[in-house]
Amino acid sequence: MTVEFRSIKNKCELEDVFVLLEKVFNKDRAFFEERIKSNPAYHLKTTWVAIVNGKISSVLQVFPFCINVPPLTINVAGIGNVATMPANRGQKLGHRLLDKALSWMEEEAFDLSLLYTGIPSFYEKAGWHSIPENYHYLYDKCEEQTLEDGMKITPVQHSDLPEIMEIYQNYSQRLNGPMVRTKEYWTQQLNSMKEHDHFLVAKHHNQVTGYIRFQKADATIDIIELCHQSCSNTVFRLYQAALSQEENKVILFLPPHHELFTHLSHQTLYPFENHESMWKIISKSSFTNQVNDLIKKDNGLEYIKTKDHYIDGFYKNEVWTRLSHSDFLTFFLQGKDTKEMTTKDKSILRDTFIHRPYIFWRSDHF
Repeated sequence: MTVEFRSIKNKCELEDVFVLLEKVFNKDRAFFEERIKSNPAYHLKTTWVAIVNGKISSVLQVFPFCINVPPLTINVAGIGNVATMPANRGQKLGHRLLDKALSWMEEEAFDLSLLYTGIPSFYEKAGWHSIPENYHYLYDKCEEQTLEDGMKITPVQHSDLPEIMEIYQNYSQRLNGPMVRTKEYWTQQLNSMKEHDHFLVAKHHNQVTGYIRFQKADATIDIIELCHQSCSNTVFRLYQAALSQEENKVILFLPPHHELFTHLSHQTLYPFENHESMWKIISKSSFTNQVNDLIKKDNGLEYIKTKDHYIDGFYKNEVWTRLSHSDFLTFFLQGKDTKEMTTKDKSILRDTFIHRPYIFWRSDHF
């Protein structure tokens, strides 16, 4: 048996990838074709395959993007469309393909990797760590209120994009984790909307003050993005406009302390912790150098260094803390305490990292 691991070379091999994905996931190939080809960052070299006896038998797709962790911009390799033909399972093709792709990611200077999975144990063996995302369920919707404020809620138009991009950029500076989006990205998002996708904008005196993105299916509405400028009624007006009589359940995929939660404070929100998102440090030197440049300047830390699966931080006053990659990533992105840390270590990290609400908008999931 001959096995080769590499990125695909041409569009004919990409067609074979679509055939494999359609068979393994039992979904129409158009789903995968659009998912890949509508991504502005797509390139043949981002699709990795295992070729067994001349036939593509396993695949892994890398989705390159950047996220904001102000003031840093972090290069991320998203991983999706991981699949192996049933006849080739048990040969560890997935693990071996992942190792090859990881070497390429490090060569390409990706700082971190993000993936979503229902089988975390597979990726934990390769060094990914689960960092939970918090959502909220709501079953008793608000009674509609009429506000005479000169605001109009309308479906998005391409002409709204410049104002939407500015709102998104300004709102992202308050958060850790949002994707850096280009104009090409936004245009692709609008062009690839499906029947269940909805996108509304709020306009006050013809100026866009906010927008909401949501999906509807099976009597459920998923609020997957809600950004705004400083206009007190925008958030609630957009939320109300998204609701209709058909839904009896609302899911809020929003960052902690989002302004909408203030409007819904009199209702019962049911928190839910999702463990499907997993992160991994790819280029330890590149990533820690960026973090060093950030924290040395403001917090008196001499340096951070990596060793095996740990990151060691040394202060000028010789206070020392040691963290696993998982704890470090959690603190870096979300600023959360971990039970196993000492009080002194927690204090050091709270002083080291600027705490902001974390969100990787569900509209960007791959």
